[in-house]
Amino acid sequence: MREKNLFLDSVFAPGKAGMPALRQSGIAGLWGKNIGRNRDVPRRRALERKAITANTIFSKGSLMASKLIATIDREECTSCGQCWDICPDFFEQSSDDDFSQIVEEYRIGGNLAKGEVPEELEEEVKEATDACPVEIIHVDEKG
Repeated sequence: MREKNLFLDSVFAPGKAGMPALRQSGIAGLWGKNIGRNRDVPRRRALERKAITANTIFSKGSLMASKLIATIDREECTSCGQCWDICPDFFEQSSDDDFSQIVEEYRIGGNLAKGEVPEELEEEVKEATDACPVEIIHVDEKG
């Protein structure tokens, strides 16, 4: 199966009367065949740079990295400590009621039970979610 370059799936090349004509082309079409040979070298290099940039963006899966949001059903918490043992940088025990809560730094709107997971803690938070014996920690993608 041939890898398809999403950015250069369609390339505009000079057409009749100076109007652009749409030519279907992949990245292989940049090497002098569909775009004029030597006279279009600067244009070809510019398109190559755009293709590299586009491939870098699309290889990450999306244009914007989606954030993970963790929520805790605190009323159902048994204070077992699994989450804060596995990921103490994100979960902690409340000094007021001994239930799990999200560390203040990552809370959304001051909510003890809802927080935005930083990229560097995603795996640990998911591990803590899986380890919760009463399954009250939920991780979902934000927008």
